[in-house]
Amino acid sequence: MQAATESAYDVRDKIVALKRQLAPRRTELRRAYEEVRVHIGRLAETVARDAAAGRTVIPEIEYQDIAEGRASDLVRAAVRRTGCAIVRGVFPMAQAAEWFDEVGRYIDDNGYEARETGKRSLDKYFSALKAGRPQIFNLYWSKPQVRARQDEKLARVRSFLDRLWTNWQGVFDPD
Repeated sequence: MQAATESAYDVRDKIVALKRQLAPRRTELRRAYEEVRVHIGRLAETVARDAAAGRTVIPEIEYQDIAEGRASDLVRAAVRRTGCAIVRGVFPMAQAAEWFDEVGRYIDDNGYEARETGKRSLDKYFSALKAGRPQIFNLYWSKPQVRARQDEKLARVRSFLDRLWTNWQGVFDPD
């Protein structure tokens, strides 16, 4: 019990020290925060306008374009700008359908929904979803999920996406 108390004081002391370190820069930090807030607000307005006009908000890329090195600079810039992408055609539709069916059988065979319903009160974020059936499944280690993550095609997609940024250099090899 004493270790937990000491640890709490350590954290509190660190917070106080950080606040003291930041205090002289209060004006600069407020200005930076305001710049970021305004920038994010403009981006949100742009996304809302694009969505209302039926324009694509999330860039889409065909897997074949990634595999054959044909992803355009325009698409690459869009992914960097949004920080996300939809990559289509990574797996054949029949393979994806088979994996979805397998996950569905796993959920049914193991009474997964009933068990997850009982755990909802433990989850402070996803438990607030209004859906009648759980939308988020903790199936990360299911066979289809593992197969997909280990597939060479998905590795190629991850490498392509990782290479759109340069802050990884010297830290890890995207390949």
